Amino acid sequence: MKKKQAVDQRAPYIHKILRELNRAVGNTTIITISMHGMRTMVSMMTHVGRLIILECFNLLSTKGRGKRISVATMKFATSLIIRGDLRDTVHTKAQAAVDSELTPSQYNIKLPYLKEMFKQFHTTATIERKAIAYFSMVLETIITEMFKLNLEYLKKIKMTRILPRHILMCTLSNESFFMLKENEHIIFPSSGHINSLPFSDLSIMNNNNDQQQTIDDY
Repeated sequence: MKKKQAVDQRAPYIHKILRELNRAVGNTTIITISMHGMRTMVSMMTHVGRLIILECFNLLSTKGRGKRISVATMKFATSLIIRGDLRDTVHTKAQAAVDSELTPSQYNIKLPYLKEMFKQFHTTATIERKAIAYFSMVLETIITEMFKLNLEYLKKIKMTRILPRHILMCTLSNESFFMLKENEHIIFPSSGHINSLPFSDLSIMNNNNDQQQTIDDY
């Protein structure tokens, strides 16, 4: 009897973001994601989250900010990790979420997962409620923006299922995501190392046809 694989407890957060995006863009064909694609997105979310948390702790220790992470600290730490146009988008969405006073249950990425990420650093520092709300929306926006890039790419290659290869292509074609990939490790299961990637596939994404929008213009 084949052993059933364990379900990643973080996967439902990402599935929910994809479902909402499918509804928002009004796709007639529903875009889905493979198991390995999901692992890649989980890896990306976890990777970026840990980098931001680490920068928060660095700021607390170097700037004499005490033992409490504020929204200002979280925002500054985020700006050190995320670059380019993605940084502006992330800050705008996260600040709007904080200003709207959403309850924890209204966020797609839930508090238990976020708190567990902080606990892995074995620190006594605490985080303000609004700061963790900001952090939740930062991660949600990163996943949403990556899905948007993938949806645009899948339209061009006439596919409906997101694979690790597609996520890697979108990472390579977007400056903000490429800098995250270049500086640290995001796991791309079943997609090979970046050096062995067939870069000819990028020509599909960088098509300058006036009738078709390129992925960088999305």
